[in-house]
Amino acid sequence: MKFIFIVIQLILLSSWLNGYVLEAYVNSSSDDVEERLDDHSIYRDSSDLEFVYDEGRAQKVGIRFSSVEIPPDATVTKAYIQFTVDEAYSGQTNLVVVGEASANPSTYTSTAGDVTNRAETTSSVEWSSVPAWPTVDERGVDQRTPSLVDIVNELIGQSGWQSGNAMAFMIKAGADCTDSDCRRTAVSYDKDRYRVPVLHIEFTTPSYTFTKPKANYTFDECVWDGTQSEIKDSSGNGYSGQSVSASTPSTINTSADGVVHRYGDFSTDNTADFVELDPSSIDGLDDFTISLWYKTGSAATGSVQTLFDSQQSGKPQDQDYDMAELRISNNNQIVINLGDQSYYYIDMPSDINLIDNQWHHLVWRRSTDSGNNNCIFVDGKKIECINRTFVSTLGVSYFEMGQEMDGVPSSGGSFDLNQNFEGMIDEVKIYSKALEWREISDIYDNESLSNNYDGTKRVKTICLQAYSDYLFIDRNSATSANVLDNDIGRDISVISNTAPANGTLSGVDADGSYRYTPNGGFLGRDSFTYTIKDIEDNNSTATVFVSVVDSTLVAEYRFDECQFDNANGDDVIDNSLNRLNGSTYPTTDGVAKADSSNIICKGASFDGDDDYIEVADDPKLNITGSMSVSFWVYPQGDAMEQSYVEKYDNSSGWRVWYKKTWSFSTFSITDRIYFDLYIDGTREQVYIEDLENWLNNWHFITAVYKKDARMKLFIRDEVGNKVRSRINVSGDITTSNKPLIMGKNYQDKYYFEGKLDEVKIWSRALRRVQVVDIYTNESEKRDWYDDNKTRVCNVCQCNSLANKSMLIGLQSDFRNMSSGKDVLSILGDDFNATYGSDWKLWGRVYDISSSNSARYQALLDTDDLEFGKAYWLVNAMANDVNYSANLKTMDFNDTIRSYPACQSKNGKCILVDLVEPNGTDVGGPYIYTMASLPISKPIYLKDIRVVIDDEVYTPTEAEALGRLYNSTIWRYDQDGKNYTSLAPNTPGIPNTIEPCRGYWIELDKNSAGKDVKLLIPQE
Repeated sequence: MKFIFIVIQLILLSSWLNGYVLEAYVNSSSDDVEERLDDHSIYRDSSDLEFVYDEGRAQKVGIRFSSVEIPPDATVTKAYIQFTVDEAYSGQTNLVVVGEASANPSTYTSTAGDVTNRAETTSSVEWSSVPAWPTVDERGVDQRTPSLVDIVNELIGQSGWQSGNAMAFMIKAGADCTDSDCRRTAVSYDKDRYRVPVLHIEFTTPSYTFTKPKANYTFDECVWDGTQSEIKDSSGNGYSGQSVSASTPSTINTSADGVVHRYGDFSTDNTADFVELDPSSIDGLDDFTISLWYKTGSAATGSVQTLFDSQQSGKPQDQDYDMAELRISNNNQIVINLGDQSYYYIDMPSDINLIDNQWHHLVWRRSTDSGNNNCIFVDGKKIECINRTFVSTLGVSYFEMGQEMDGVPSSGGSFDLNQNFEGMIDEVKIYSKALEWREISDIYDNESLSNNYDGTKRVKTICLQAYSDYLFIDRNSATSANVLDNDIGRDISVISNTAPANGTLSGVDADGSYRYTPNGGFLGRDSFTYTIKDIEDNNSTATVFVSVVDSTLVAEYRFDECQFDNANGDDVIDNSLNRLNGSTYPTTDGVAKADSSNIICKGASFDGDDDYIEVADDPKLNITGSMSVSFWVYPQGDAMEQSYVEKYDNSSGWRVWYKKTWSFSTFSITDRIYFDLYIDGTREQVYIEDLENWLNNWHFITAVYKKDARMKLFIRDEVGNKVRSRINVSGDITTSNKPLIMGKNYQDKYYFEGKLDEVKIWSRALRRVQVVDIYTNESEKRDWYDDNKTRVCNVCQCNSLANKSMLIGLQSDFRNMSSGKDVLSILGDDFNATYGSDWKLWGRVYDISSSNSARYQALLDTDDLEFGKAYWLVNAMANDVNYSANLKTMDFNDTIRSYPACQSKNGKCILVDLVEPNGTDVGGPYIYTMASLPISKPIYLKDIRVVIDDEVYTPTEAEALGRLYNSTIWRYDQDGKNYTSLAPNTPGIPNTIEPCRGYWIELDKNSAGKDVKLLIPQE
């Protein structure tokens, strides 16, 4: 076996902000030479370089740098050659530096005149009055040439220049440099190869497209267990792999905190564990680049650490036939073998420690175009390029990481315990070409910042995540569940939990099981948190939201919408779980909003002529057993008969209605409220008469049927006066197929004049104490079941400040409108001024050609407004303007209930698109999206979710996955000048999404081509 030790050629290459820094070193005895001008003899092995007199004889010095990786399109911003003092001299010295006018100069030969015979560049630099070099081994500013920018730009501008070519310079006498006093002496390669002349170049390049790897193994899988194809190739080419382990559980696996996300853990010292990659990923390659990160320490037991090895079938069982092998040897050498039965050892410079237990980026680049040139890069430094005769094309049947193969496994090959790898490996990429240095450097920089090789954010695999649970439970029951059912992680268990505030909790056990029981009489939202851990002792915490509901609530009409859009129907929102929305009639000039003096927030106002609300017949409304209906009524008309609420006809159903009738007890006309109910086909009736202060006052009416017991009717007014009536009755309710109607009867008679509010229907019989509780809560502006919190009313009117620009959102849904959603139709009647001069809207237009993929564009007054988009509203007038008062309130019932994040809000959410449908909305590294969250009440940012291709994440999770560029959302102040950053994980008033406002949301480039939406729960 041959052992060939390669001497070092250190070429420092590193990228910096907006540019690159390159330092190329002389790496051969024939690359720094002196030519005597009297006889043109060439000295290639001198121990120093004299500029430009040696022993009284004038000379010209040639210096060649064999591999200068600057692309032809680069712009050089800084360039010089750095020397080290070999002998101290201080005499007056004037020199001239020129370049060799060749696109790829050859190394110097011993042929007489080989320096002076070479063509010089047009550009030259006078190095006049060279500072004294008084100190041997000094290497500082005084030992640098003046700027060589013009020379270098001329050299790379030559026809035939390409990255990696050689670049040569010549130093000759300048003005008045005629004797031995004109002299400076520098260290040459033959004196000390570590203090040779260095070419320092700084340059920028235009942007370029990163090369896509043939195979890309990120090792981001949560677990390796030996499953076929478990190790994914993210290039899309399908070159998957799998782990191999003789142990259960496996001693080779992935772990957190790699260079980019997770890494492969090869730290166990044995010959049984390794990773088997698809040999097709490397088989048949001539040129290639293999990039990976590794980490190992001095505690590793073997003097040889094999990162990967490959074999070809049919070869003898001898490592000399390794097709491609990369290893670390003797702690400070990189070793390669490329099918030619020889190992090549590459020494590291003193500032690189290969086994310091730190992550190192290692790249092996092979180019057959430059004569089987193989280069090794470590942490942005080009360490060595060797030019030897290797196998021309790789023929690979087995490709394994972590072990050195002595022959192919299928033919009895074995592993060597002293040569297995003990450490970590991450981000393995195989390219079917020799990458330019700048791309290798950029890959190093990008991955050092935990990004993908091309600088985009990594979409991270979630390996431990406790996901919040959303439960609905009836107030009279308990539930058993398991918090781990939707959580992910390896060997996860519950380690702690908090207690709910309004219930009792049995558990939570380590296996995640628990039982929750609500406190007696509680309705509303309860919660508790729990924390899980995985095998790596990582923790994750989530919340279990328990909605304790009254499952017997069939329908609830609060009438809090900003307006009834009679023309479009389905505009009266049912706030129960059943979504039995209603429609207002007639379709023009129908039921109006009662904006003030209502029980809670808004109400419904009926004109007594032709106004009514209708809810289509539904099986949920056809109650046969016990039932209750409650509502508030404000009578304003004096008609003889008026219908309030009914699902009724002449032979079935129920109704609550009003009639003026003759009272035999008072011998006068009296007000009477009836509750009619068909039981087993027979109409039963209970009523209350002699009502006090009936007109122009609010009254609370509750009608109750307790199956096989009695019918009851309760009436209370605002000041607490109460009356009730009851009769005994039994049987089943005869259901009606008529719609639920408010404001008239089924025969288009008995139209009601006045206001209704808070209409509710239950499939149970309310007890008297419950009727009192509902009355008390609602009369004090609270929800019927909540005695602690005042209801927050919808914001139905927005304000545009005079002479200000504001980022606004609109609380309305334009998706189902066929017309009337243009600028003037929506806002024209509010501003009542000239569009374009007095007021104007600007939108965000997405443009792939711009750096952040967007620009602004003024809207025409005929342009349609888009759902979910925010706009800059410019009010150039001297007065404030109120707008949006005529917009229909968002209906949160249009989203599939299956999204768990909506469950705590009774399944009521809306979705807002954040990207354009054509998939070309992100051209730069990120995109600023102006979004409108069409809400009418404030909501916490922490309650919003990001939906990516139908998967739901919190804003923080979406940022970690590389979809949101920043999980913060920005809200501009009303003056349009300053903005507030909303923190997604912090509750409280400052971190709320507010009505009428537009928001900036920043998406990452990784969102391109994805369906990204915001999931907004009902307020």
